Amino acid sequence: MSDLTQEKIVEIMRSERFVMLTSVSKNDGRLHSHPMTPQKVTDDAEAWFFIGLQGELAEDLMETSEVNLAFAEVGSWLSVSGHVEFENANREKIDELWNDGVAAWFEGGKEDPNLGLMRFVGESAQFWGQPGGKVASLAQIVKSKFTGDRPSGSSDTVDL
Repeated sequence: MSDLTQEKIVEIMRSERFVMLTSVSKNDGRLHSHPMTPQKVTDDAEAWFFIGLQGELAEDLMETSEVNLAFAEVGSWLSVSGHVEFENANREKIDELWNDGVAAWFEGGKEDPNLGLMRFVGESAQFWGQPGGKVASLAQIVKSKFTGDRPSGSSDTVDL
């Protein structure tokens, strides 16, 4: 996919309800991945997340802010590296992004002391995929099972 652009990266980021956020553990330096739900993805490839501040993930991110977001669907994968910034005092953004799904995790609502707001700033992205979208990807995978040929695909990287 030689025509990878920031706009395409943002389109893919917006299309996925869940992502895997990989961070570095402050305890042992190992990589740990956590499922997260982006509340908003901006045109600049920034993603906003709510996070529990009293958990291990928040502690790790306060220590080392470099992370990776992984997005996947049939036939394509997107890896976006960057860093996170906590914006817990940004009441306007909390109000904008608040919804019933988030409320279910924070008993104290928008005033819950465990409520954190985190902004992911994308720095670079790599995409691996098969041309033609999901249906074409599935067809290529099925075809390869019968023919023994490898499915077609490509990879490309872009700075954000």
